[in-house]
Amino acid sequence: RGTVPKRAGGKKPVTLDELDIIAGAMPEHYRALVYVAAWSGLRFSELAGLTRGDVVPVRLDDGQVAYRLNVDKQTYRVGGKLYERMPLKTDAGRRVVYLPPHMTQTLARHMERFTGPNNDEYVFTSRNGTPISENTVSKQFRAARHVAGRDDFRFHDLRHTCATMAAQAGATTREL
Repeated sequence: RGTVPKRAGGKKPVTLDELDIIAGAMPEHYRALVYVAAWSGLRFSELAGLTRGDVVPVRLDDGQVAYRLNVDKQTYRVGGKLYERMPLKTDAGRRVVYLPPHMTQTLARHMERFTGPNNDEYVFTSRNGTPISENTVSKQFRAARHVAGRDDFRFHDLRHTCATMAAQAGATTREL
Protein backbone atom coordinates (compact mmCIF):
# COMPACT_ATOMS: atom_id res chain seq x y z
CA ARG A 1 0.00 0.00 0.00
CA GLY A 2 1.24 3.44 -0.91
CA THR A 3 4.26 2.13 -2.82
CA VAL A 4 5.08 2.59 -6.46
CA PRO A 5 4.40 -0.66 -8.30
CA LYS A 6 7.42 -2.27 -9.88
CA ARG A 7 7.55 -3.23 -13.52
CA ALA A 8 7.45 -6.84 -14.55
CA GLY A 9 10.88 -8.22 -13.80
CA GLY A 10 11.12 -6.05 -10.69
CA LYS A 11 12.74 -2.95 -12.20
CA LYS A 12 11.20 0.49 -11.99
CA PRO A 13 12.24 2.67 -14.95
CA VAL A 14 14.10 5.88 -14.24
CA THR A 15 12.26 9.17 -14.41
CA LEU A 16 13.43 11.85 -16.83
CA ASP A 17 14.94 13.74 -13.91
CA GLU A 18 16.83 10.62 -12.77
CA LEU A 19 17.98 10.04 -16.35
CA ASP A 20 19.40 13.58 -16.47
CA ILE A 21 21.16 13.05 -13.13
CA ILE A 22 22.67 9.75 -14.24
CA ALA A 23 23.81 11.11 -17.61
CA GLY A 24 25.21 14.23 -15.96
CA ALA A 25 27.22 12.13 -13.51
CA MET A 26 28.81 10.07 -16.29
CA PRO A 27 32.14 11.06 -17.85
CA GLU A 28 31.44 13.49 -20.68
CA HIS A 29 32.26 11.03 -23.47
CA TYR A 30 29.60 8.58 -22.11
CA ARG A 31 26.73 11.03 -21.51
CA ALA A 32 25.20 10.74 -24.97
CA LEU A 33 25.51 6.95 -24.70
CA VAL A 34 23.15 6.98 -21.69
CA TYR A 35 20.62 9.18 -23.48
CA VAL A 36 20.76 7.21 -26.73
CA ALA A 37 20.31 3.96 -24.78
CA ALA A 38 17.28 5.39 -22.97
CA TRP A 39 15.61 6.82 -26.08
CA SER A 40 16.48 4.02 -28.53
CA GLY A 41 16.18 0.86 -26.43
CA LEU A 42 19.29 -0.59 -28.06
CA ARG A 43 21.28 -3.30 -26.31
CA PHE A 44 24.78 -2.42 -25.14
CA SER A 45 26.43 -4.48 -27.90
CA GLU A 46 24.28 -2.72 -30.52
CA LEU A 47 25.26 0.69 -29.15
CA ALA A 48 28.91 -0.39 -29.16
CA GLY A 49 28.57 -1.46 -32.80
CA LEU A 50 27.03 1.78 -34.08
CA THR A 51 29.20 3.59 -36.61
CA ARG A 52 28.94 7.12 -37.96
CA GLY A 53 27.48 5.64 -41.16
CA ASP A 54 24.66 4.04 -39.15
CA VAL A 55 23.47 7.44 -37.90
CA VAL A 56 21.44 9.05 -40.68
CA PRO A 57 19.74 12.45 -40.36
CA VAL A 58 16.16 12.55 -41.64
CA ARG A 59 13.86 15.52 -42.07
CA LEU A 60 10.46 14.96 -40.51
CA ASP A 61 7.16 16.21 -41.93
CA ASP A 62 7.16 19.09 -39.43
CA GLY A 63 10.62 20.21 -40.61
CA GLN A 64 12.54 18.94 -37.58
CA VAL A 65 15.58 16.74 -38.03
CA ALA A 66 15.87 13.39 -36.27
CA TYR A 67 18.37 10.57 -36.50
CA ARG A 68 17.65 7.17 -37.94
CA LEU A 69 19.87 4.46 -36.46
CA ASN A 70 20.56 1.46 -38.66
CA VAL A 71 20.99 -1.48 -36.31
CA ASP A 72 22.60 -4.36 -38.20
CA LYS A 73 25.67 -5.39 -36.19
CA GLN A 74 27.09 -5.55 -32.71
CA THR A 75 30.45 -5.22 -31.01
CA TYR A 76 31.26 -6.91 -27.71
CA ARG A 77 33.98 -8.49 -25.60
CA VAL A 78 34.07 -12.00 -24.19
CA GLY A 79 36.91 -13.04 -21.95
CA GLY A 80 38.93 -10.01 -22.98
CA LYS A 81 38.60 -10.81 -26.70
CA LEU A 82 37.00 -8.11 -28.84
CA TYR A 83 34.40 -9.14 -31.43
CA GLU A 84 33.75 -6.28 -33.83
CA ARG A 85 30.93 -5.78 -36.33
CA MET A 86 29.41 -9.18 -35.55
CA PRO A 87 26.00 -10.14 -36.93
CA LEU A 88 23.04 -9.80 -34.59
CA LYS A 89 21.63 -12.95 -33.00
CA THR A 90 18.66 -13.07 -35.36
CA ASP A 91 17.59 -11.45 -38.60
CA ALA A 92 14.65 -9.98 -36.67
CA GLY A 93 17.20 -7.98 -34.66
CA ARG A 94 18.15 -6.04 -37.78
CA ARG A 95 16.08 -2.90 -37.65
CA VAL A 96 15.86 0.84 -37.99
CA VAL A 97 15.31 2.90 -34.85
CA TYR A 98 14.40 6.58 -34.88
CA LEU A 99 15.59 8.83 -32.10
CA PRO A 100 13.20 11.61 -31.11
CA PRO A 101 14.13 15.03 -32.52
CA HIS A 102 15.15 16.38 -29.10
CA MET A 103 18.07 13.91 -29.17
CA THR A 104 19.51 15.25 -32.44
CA GLN A 105 21.63 17.98 -30.89
CA THR A 106 22.92 15.71 -28.10
CA LEU A 107 24.09 13.04 -30.52
CA ALA A 108 25.40 15.53 -33.09
CA ARG A 109 27.52 17.26 -30.43
CA HIS A 110 28.82 13.92 -29.20
CA MET A 111 29.84 12.79 -32.69
CA GLU A 112 31.45 16.14 -33.41
CA ARG A 113 33.66 15.80 -30.32
CA PHE A 114 34.19 12.07 -29.86
CA THR A 115 33.55 10.25 -33.16
CA GLY A 116 36.03 10.10 -36.01
CA PRO A 117 35.10 11.60 -39.41
CA ASN A 118 34.82 8.37 -41.41
CA ASN A 119 31.57 6.41 -41.78
CA ASP A 120 33.16 3.24 -40.34
CA GLU A 121 34.22 4.96 -37.09
CA TYR A 122 32.42 3.88 -33.92
CA VAL A 123 30.02 6.45 -32.48
CA PHE A 124 30.79 5.47 -28.87
CA THR A 125 34.38 4.77 -27.95
CA SER A 126 36.57 4.60 -24.88
CA ARG A 127 38.78 7.55 -24.03
CA ASN A 128 41.55 6.10 -26.19
CA GLY A 129 39.28 5.57 -29.21
CA THR A 130 38.71 1.81 -28.91
CA PRO A 131 35.20 0.26 -28.87
CA ILE A 132 33.42 0.76 -25.55
CA SER A 133 33.63 -1.99 -23.00
CA GLU A 134 30.53 -3.00 -21.06
CA ASN A 135 32.65 -3.54 -17.94
CA THR A 136 34.15 -0.05 -18.08
CA VAL A 137 30.86 1.70 -18.84
CA SER A 138 29.05 -0.33 -16.15
CA LYS A 139 31.57 0.76 -13.54
CA GLN A 140 30.99 4.42 -14.46
CA PHE A 141 27.23 3.82 -14.63
CA ARG A 142 27.13 2.31 -11.11
CA ALA A 143 28.70 5.48 -9.70
CA ALA A 144 26.31 7.69 -11.71
CA ARG A 145 23.18 5.79 -10.73
CA HIS A 146 24.24 6.12 -7.08
CA VAL A 147 24.23 9.91 -7.48
CA ALA A 148 20.60 9.61 -8.67
CA GLY A 149 19.70 7.38 -5.73
CA ARG A 150 19.02 4.44 -8.05
CA ASP A 151 21.48 1.76 -6.94
CA ASP A 152 18.94 -0.82 -8.15
CA PHE A 153 19.14 0.34 -11.78
CA ARG A 154 21.42 -1.32 -14.35
CA PHE A 155 22.52 0.02 -17.73
CA HIS A 156 20.42 -2.68 -19.42
CA ASP A 157 17.35 -1.30 -17.64
CA LEU A 158 17.54 1.74 -19.92
CA ARG A 159 15.88 -0.56 -22.49
CA HIS A 160 12.92 -0.92 -20.14
CA THR A 161 12.82 2.83 -19.59
CA CYS A 162 12.64 3.29 -23.37
CA ALA A 163 9.78 0.79 -23.67
CA THR A 164 7.91 2.47 -20.81
CA MET A 165 8.29 5.94 -22.35
CA ALA A 166 7.17 4.62 -25.73
CA ALA A 167 4.12 2.93 -24.20
CA GLN A 168 3.21 6.10 -22.31
CA ALA A 169 3.46 8.02 -25.60
CA GLY A 170 0.99 5.62 -27.22
CA ALA A 171 3.23 3.09 -29.00
CA THR A 172 1.47 -0.09 -30.07
CA THR A 173 2.38 -3.52 -28.76
CA ARG A 174 3.96 -4.31 -32.13
CA GLU A 175 6.05 -1.12 -31.99
CA LEU A 176 7.20 -1.98 -28.48
